Amino acid sequence: MLIKQAKQMIIKTVNLKTNLTNKSLRHNLYTFFRKYNGKSHYISIITKLSTKGDTVYTLNTKVTLDVNNKDEKLTFINLITDKFIEHKEGKHGLAKKILICYYECDKEEYINYKKTTSVQWAS
Repeated sequence: MLIKQAKQMIIKTVNLKTNLTNKSLRHNLYTFFRKYNGKSHYISIITKLSTKGDTVYTLNTKVTLDVNNKDEKLTFINLITDKFIEHKEGKHGLAKKILICYYECDKEEYINYKKTTSVQWAS
């Protein structure tokens, strides 16, 4: 029997010195991708915002993408910033931290993710 080991998420925390804006969120995400130097070309990623209290808002479900594909990174960043705009309109508390949770994955997991999402969109 083969047991699949759960992967440990790596959390990159960005502490904010000023109020989070759409522009600064976009800048921080670009910086994350520019500085990412993992062994894998593929990552699964979740982006969250932490407020003054213990409240954490998740901006996306787990997304698997190719970090070498500029179009995929740009689409991901656009989706996150759009979700952030919705978050701000909901009058939630001010974000104090950006939490970028990710783990490296292989090409097989990336392909399976693409197949799963394409089937969901086709339905």
